[in-house]
Amino acid sequence: MVLFWPALFFLEGGDGPEAAQYSQMKGEYEALRKVSVQKKCMFENKTLDERVKEKVKASEEKEEKRAMSDNAM
Repeated sequence: MVLFWPALFFLEGGDGPEAAQYSQMKGEYEALRKVSVQKKCMFENKTLDERVKEKVKASEEKEEKRAMSDNAM
């Protein structure tokens, strides 16, 4: 399942099937992350929330750069 990252913020706290699926995926991700730390795997040691925030921030920065370059023309 592929979700648009900012949409995840709107799902959290929701009651619909998408929120339930997101919650399950989040739990599975956290379980994988914890096991990877225990086994010293090369899995990135960040929570799903941290990764989502990074993606949103990167997307916002990219959009700001695009807007600035459009204004410069």
